[in-house]
Order: sequence, then C-alpha cells, then structure tokens
Amino acid sequence: MEFTVTELSPIKKRLAVNVPASEVDATLAASTALLRDSTRMDGFRKGKVPVSVIEKKFGRQITEESRENTINMNLNEIAEKTGDQPIAGYNINTDDSEFAKGKDFNYTIEYEILPTIDFPEYIGIEVEETKSEPDPEAIDAIIEKMRKDNAELVVADGNAPARDGQIAVIDFEGFENGEPVKDVKSMNFSLELGARNALEDFEELVKSIPVGHTAEKEIAFPQDFIAPDLAGKTLNMRVKVHAVKNKVEPEFNDEFAKKLGFESAENLRDIIGKSYLKSAKELRKSEAQAKLLDHILKQTEFPVPEGMVESTVALLLGDFASRLEKQGISIHSLKKDIKTLKEEFRPRAEELARSQALLMAIAEKENIDITDQEVVKGVYESCARSGEDFEQTYKRLQETGMIFQMKDKMLADKAMDFLYEKAKIKYVDPKLADESANEKSKDKENTGTGIEAASGDK
Repeated sequence: MEFTVTELSPIKKRLAVNVPASEVDATLAASTALLRDSTRMDGFRKGKVPVSVIEKKFGRQITEESRENTINMNLNEIAEKTGDQPIAGYNINTDDSEFAKGKDFNYTIEYEILPTIDFPEYIGIEVEETKSEPDPEAIDAIIEKMRKDNAELVVADGNAPARDGQIAVIDFEGFENGEPVKDVKSMNFSLELGARNALEDFEELVKSIPVGHTAEKEIAFPQDFIAPDLAGKTLNMRVKVHAVKNKVEPEFNDEFAKKLGFESAENLRDIIGKSYLKSAKELRKSEAQAKLLDHILKQTEFPVPEGMVESTVALLLGDFASRLEKQGISIHSLKKDIKTLKEEFRPRAEELARSQALLMAIAEKENIDITDQEVVKGVYESCARSGEDFEQTYKRLQETGMIFQMKDKMLADKAMDFLYEKAKIKYVDPKLADESANEKSKDKENTGTGIEAASGDK
C-alpha cells in the first residue's frame, strides 16, 4: 500500500491510497480461505468445498469483507506512518475504484486533525470559585417537592367541577364532522389541572363540568402540535368527569422518612443536605472551570475543525428536539426548517467546538489519554442513568461512529479537570460573588453589551 498526502488546510488532509493488485488478490484469497474452512455444504466435507463454489456463492460477501479489512489495515498503517490522530473520524471515498482480483484498488481518505496552537501559560492560573455552603431554604424546597411527589389522592366531597391543583378522572373523545377521530379517545384518564399537561382550552372545558356530567366543546389544536395528524385541526371534544381528587401531602416526619427507606426525618434531612452540598460544589467547580477555559481561549487564535462544528450542531439540534417533545411539540411542526435551525445553532456550536479543540490539544501536549476501558465505562454509566440497554447502545455508537465523538468529549473533560487541578483556586464568599455578578450585569446594561443590545431590542 502506498499513499500521497495533500494538505487541504492546516487542519485537514486528503490521502490518495493505492493498493496494488497483488495485495488485493492476497486479501481476497485469505477471506475466501477463512470462509471455506468454516462452511458446510451438502456433498462436501467441511473445509473441502472447492474455492470456485465458495466464490460463486459468497462472492459479494468476500469482496465486501476484504475491502473493509484492507481499508482498516491501511488506516492503522497510515496512522502509524503519519502520526496523525484524526478527529471526528474518517471520510472514505471508494466510488471510483472496484475491489476485484487482478486490479489495483484506489481510494481517498479525508480527515481533520487538531490545530497547532501557540499556547499561553495555562498552568497555575488564579481563578475565583464561590464557596459552597449549606442552604436551608434549598433543602426545604427539596423536602417540599418530595412531599408533593408522595401525595395521596383523595376523592373530593360533592360534585363541584375540578380546579387547578386537583386531579380530574375523565373519559374523553374527539369528533370531526360528527365522526370519531382515531386515537383521540381515553377512558378513566387522570388529568392534573394547572400542570400544563393538556391544551388550555381543554383544561377549561374539564374545569366547567360537575362530577357525573358530560359536556363538549370545539378545541383548536395549534399548528405546532406534537401529533402531526391533529396539528391545525379543530375537533369537537366530548368529556365526562367521573371524579375529582385532591392531592394530600404527607407531613415531614419520621413516619414519612421511614416509608422512603430512611431512619428518621432528621436522617433524611441530613442526607438531602449532603447531597445538595455535593451538587453545589460540582456546580461551583464547573463555573470556575468555565472561567479558566475562557481565560485561555481569549489568548489564543486557531482554526476550528469543521467536522467538530458539524457534529456539535447535530448534538445541539437533537437536544433541542428532545426538549420540544417533552413540551408536546414536534420539531418538524415548527415554522423553521432543519437547515435554518442548524444555522441558528452554528455560532454556539463553533464556541463549543473551539473549547473542545483547545482542551484536546492540551490533552495531546500533556500526554493525557482516554482508554477503551474508560469509554466502555462511560457508556455503561450513561446507560445506567438513562435506562437504555448497554449492549445495544454501545453497538449503535460504534456503527454510527458516535463512539469517537464520545471519546473526544471525555478526553476534553479530562483535560479540563487537569487544568482545574493545576489552577490556584481563590474561594469567594457567596454574597460577594452575587454582588460581583450583579455589578457585571449592570455594566453590560450600561455599555450596551447585554443580550438586548446584541439583538437590537431597546
């Protein structure tokens, strides 16, 4: 195998690869031999099937596996010879060449590498970090949420219509031109009013119906409704209220704590306090890390790999779509198309990609690495949090190449931890930090550098 390198930019290369016919023939022969040794066919003993029969029956499989094996071996050899560590994977083009016996195999590889950066001093930077202190009000808020989450539902007296904060047990069905609409129907459905889990007009209809009664009303579904079949339509919604229930929150006492698996109310509060403090410390650490990174970025200039920007745009778009779905809105129902959304996300993606490229370059300079075991552990922990199947997720990440992006992100995080460990942390009282933040906010407003000024809104 031979290759020639063309530098398309300081961070992008194209390689023209030539695999001579002799190597192609050897690889095809090896793949055929392996398949022959493992194949059973009627009329032949295992391993004794004629090569011509194997080639005729499994020709396409042999060719595809041989081509893939050849390219993978080439990539390893190229990486060793060039010393390059491509980011965001390889772009391989084999369209102009056939992988066949007796023929040279020619293809191209394009990839991006980390930029060469003239680093400022990044060891021992002084950075302020807000002290993390216990917050009784925050702990009380957590306890209050736990009480709400564990509230009992008690049927309300009388037949008065439900109001916000109550649960209405209803049957509902939608009609269009007098005909039932498919899938717009439910029996004994529990709807928490005021929680914005349904259209406002639908909730108003439910809140107008006494227990045991039925009413109907025309409801207009918005153009961006998550169900495309209903978006923009107006249906006649018929609702019957079976019952109204109140949420009765338990008192915060030893009995409540023991039901949740804790020794006592005091023990539960103590554990919540420690958990809150741990989360607060992580948040404050992240804020300090962001200051460190910003300090270094302001002193550097370098090109950002386009592939890294594009993959970051895709991640931001996916996260945006997930948030919309939680609100009951489909991203495809928005007035903006995907191309427009990508352009809007691009500036933020460029910022994030620039940060990641810098951190990865620091990792390379400091010989910081991520092992395959660390990647596997990272995927496993992510699946444990999300409830996804580990094996399926790991396979999908490998097949789509997303595993490389995950490894790059983990490497950047490791470099950020390195910078933080080497920094000189100056701890600041929370009140002083808040006052400083308020002053900076006022300065932005006075100098016209705030969000409003940037967007042109006065």
